[in-house]
Amino acid sequence: MLNEGVVMQMTDIRDKIHKRQFLFPTIIAKLPSLTTKNMNLLKQFFRISDNGATEKRMKETLENCERAPARGETI
Repeated sequence: MLNEGVVMQMTDIRDKIHKRQFLFPTIIAKLPSLTTKNMNLLKQFFRISDNGATEKRMKETLENCERAPARGETI
């Protein structure tokens, strides 16, 4: 329960990922288009097994990226 005036210590929540690119340009150049149409190629590239949690998350992520923008959202 939260009480007014009580101070809680927080862990360091800053993003520790480097500001540089996640993947090297040489790897990016070899990637197929990141769309659900290329799921099988992406699964082979990243060695993702069929019907696993990783495949499910990748599919959900790609579907979210392909979704039409919400009202007021810019591209």
